[in-house]
Amino acid sequence: CRLAVACHLLVVMRFVIGGAITGSLAPSSGLLFESWATILWIGQVWLLVQAIVLPWLRVNARYGSMSFFQCSLATVGPFIADPYDTLKDAMLAGFCFQAGTWPMRVLGVAVLAYLVGFHCYMLRDPSMSVELEASYCSV
Repeated sequence: CRLAVACHLLVVMRFVIGGAITGSLAPSSGLLFESWATILWIGQVWLLVQAIVLPWLRVNARYGSMSFFQCSLATVGPFIADPYDTLKDAMLAGFCFQAGTWPMRVLGVAVLAYLVGFHCYMLRDPSMSVELEASYCSV
């Protein structure tokens, strides 16, 4: 699960910082459609990998007809899942970078540092890492 959290943070920061550098972050939609679609696609592929690998690890693993939908919602659902909130927080940093003034850029660096630090802290605390596992390793 730690690797999934780290990979998600890197992917999100790559898209957001790339959007800030190119000036393609829009106040109405944030990232470009292609960036949203790619991040969603990566999340769904990760769920599919979990769904394929898990039965090999657990012999009696069975899935109900709504399992993939429920896991998808827990992983990429707006306002429900940590990956979505992480993306929103990273977009705040991107808007700060895109603003162009030094105080805003410093704020953007602070937001990204907080985002990474908070996730590292949550992963180190066993009682808090359970919440991340529900979002990043939901299958």
